[in-house]
Amino acid sequence: MEIHNTSLVWKINFFLQLFGLLLIVIGYSTKYIGKFDDYAHVGLWEACDVLNSCYDFEVTSFKNEPHLISTAWAKAARTLLGICMTGQSLVILLTLSALVIKTDKFVAWCTAGLVFFSVLVGLIGIAVAVGEIRRLFKPRYHFDYNVGWSFGLIITSLVIFAVAGILGAVEARRPAS
Repeated sequence: MEIHNTSLVWKINFFLQLFGLLLIVIGYSTKYIGKFDDYAHVGLWEACDVLNSCYDFEVTSFKNEPHLISTAWAKAARTLLGICMTGQSLVILLTLSALVIKTDKFVAWCTAGLVFFSVLVGLIGIAVAVGEIRRLFKPRYHFDYNVGWSFGLIITSLVIFAVAGILGAVEARRPAS
């Protein structure tokens, strides 16, 4: 095993990636991406009001509220963030292979490229979610819209992964030892 010969940058990179993946999984699965004052909060899967009356986007019929009929935005955001998390998982596997087997420039460049791809897809996914939550739910709740802590976790995860991508690119540019 080459783990003892692997640079500190790869090891830091690996732990940043694990932490980033944990944050995005929590943010993805919780229902606090959008928040309407203290009255309601919305995630990718359901929306809830202050009385903890929650409804799932997939099973609720919005016959009385035609502005809420489309759930395509939630499916698109879920898919994009799912692609982002899949990319992040693959990055972790590539980094782990570099830690255990051998650090290789090709693996370093692949890791950096995949990181930036997954960050870009994640940014598009969270932008779709935030924009559509505001557009679709503001007419229902008539309160000021703010982003919630789930949004913060997802953005923090994407920043951490961008830093990991920069570390990967730095490692790829280092001369081979």
